[in-house]
Parts: sequence; structure tokens; C-alpha cells
Amino acid sequence: MRTVGEYCSRKVITAQPGQSLHEVAERMRAGHVGCVIVIESNGSQNRPIGVITDRDLVVRALAQTDRHLEQIRADDIMTRPVVAVGETDELADALDVMRAAGVRRLPVVDEGNSVVGVLSFDDLIRHYQGSFGAFASLLEREQQEELRAVR
Repeated sequence: MRTVGEYCSRKVITAQPGQSLHEVAERMRAGHVGCVIVIESNGSQNRPIGVITDRDLVVRALAQTDRHLEQIRADDIMTRPVVAVGETDELADALDVMRAAGVRRLPVVDEGNSVVGVLSFDDLIRHYQGSFGAFASLLEREQQEELRAVR
């Protein structure tokens, strides 16, 4: 069984709900990531309460607001409620969650619901790419066998 924790990125860029749009974008740029997890901190716990993607910055902030950009805060444009997966969840189940929610990135949480990672569509592609090669080779082999049978 392959788990989410084996494939997710443990590099998590976070923001607070009241941080400015500029601060969120700067965190993305500095971290070279396409999403920021908005958290609510309570002691040692960092509970995810929203997600902001690079697409959200464009579609929700730049393209749909008449407010000055400096007035927009993380909680104004974050996607909520958060759809997250546990680090011990099966990878195949995480793919089902992504598909059902229509998202390409999922916060990964531990048993205490603290953010410990991010699972992206790219992480899943890296895992399944070996299987895709096996499928292609199976099809090719099947075609070769059919051609031999015809001769």
C-alpha cells in the first residue's frame, strides 16, 4: 500500500488569514510553489482553514475585484472549506479525493489535523508514470502478438 506521506512534499508554505495578497504572492514566489495553505495556529497545531493557488490570485483577486489589491487579504480569496487527506491515507484514495473536489493540490494532515505536507497532481504523476509505461508496453506487446498470429 502506497501512502500519501510517502509521496507528498513536506515543504509547506503557509499564510495567516489576515495576510495581504502581496504577502501571499511573495511567499509563493520565495518558496517556488503554486499554493499556500492558510492556517489557524493553536499552540503546536497548524490547522488548515483554506488554500490559495496561483490561479486563485489571478481569477479571484486580479480579475474579479474592484478593490485596491492592497486591501485584499488571504481569507478574502482562499478556497474553503479545505479538502485535505491524511498522511496515512492510500495514494489511490487521494486521487479519488482530488477528482471529486476538482483540485490539483491537497493539504496533507497528521492525526492531530496539523498540516505536514502538500500532495500535488505532479506527485501522483511521478508515482504512476511507471505504470503508464507498463500499460503502453502491454498494448505494444499485444499488437505484436496479433500481427504474428495473422502471419
